[in-house]
Amino acid sequence: MDNTRFAIGAFLIAFIFIGIMTFIQAGPGISEDNDEEKRTIDVSGSATLTANPDKAEIYLSVTKQELSAKEAQAFVTEKMNAVRKSLIAAGVSSSDIETTDYSIYPVYDYKEGESILRGYKATHSIKVTTRDTENVGELVDVAIDSGANQVSSIQFGLTDAKVDELKLRAYKEAGISAKKKAQAIADGLDIQLGEVLAVSDSSPVVFPYYSKSYPLAAGFAAESTQIDAGPVKVSVNLNVKFEIK
Repeated sequence: MDNTRFAIGAFLIAFIFIGIMTFIQAGPGISEDNDEEKRTIDVSGSATLTANPDKAEIYLSVTKQELSAKEAQAFVTEKMNAVRKSLIAAGVSSSDIETTDYSIYPVYDYKEGESILRGYKATHSIKVTTRDTENVGELVDVAIDSGANQVSSIQFGLTDAKVDELKLRAYKEAGISAKKKAQAIADGLDIQLGEVLAVSDSSPVVFPYYSKSYPLAAGFAAESTQIDAGPVKVSVNLNVKFEIK
C-alpha cells in the first residue's frame, strides 16, 4: 500500500515538473516575426469648389390666430390651398411642394398667476423647391399674393448630380494637395517619400447660400421681389499616410 502511494506521489511530482519546464521554454507567447513599425508622414489635403446654384428652396407659411381652433384651422387650410394652386399654375410641380410643419395650439395670457385663453393659433408651413433660380422672387410674390403671410428663409443649393460632379473634382484636387504637402515635408527633412499606406475621407460638406432679401407682406411691396442667388461651396478633406523610405 505504501509503495503504491509512493509511486503515485512520484508520478504527480514528475508531471508537475515537466509542465513547469514546458511553460518556461515556451515563454510568454511573443512572436519573433514582429515587424518593425514603419515610419510615416501624415498629412491632410483639402479642396473647396464653388458653383452657381441650380436649385432653390423657399420656406413659407400661412399662420393665423382665431378665437377657436376650428376657425384658425379653416383659415390656414383655405389660404394654403390657394397658395399651392397658384404655385402650380406658376410652373412648380406638385411633387416639389412639401409640408414641413402643421400645428394648432392654444394661446394664453398670463396675469397675476392665472392663465387666460386668448384663442388658438394655426400654422401650415411648406417648402417649395424650384430649379429655376432666376424665378425665385416671382414665386415668392405669387405665394404672398395668394395668402402666404410668412417667409422664413430662401436657400440656394445644388442638385445631387451637381454635388457629385463637384465632389469628384474636389477629391482629385485634395489628393494633389496632400501629395504636394507630404513631398515638401520630405524635401525639407532630406528624406525620401514612399508609397501611400492609408487614406481616410472626411465627409464632403455643401455650404448653401441663404438669401438676405425677404419680401414684405402682401400689399406692402411697391414692386416685384428681387432675390439674388450667391455661390454654393462644396468642400472635401483627405487624411493621407505616406511611408518614409
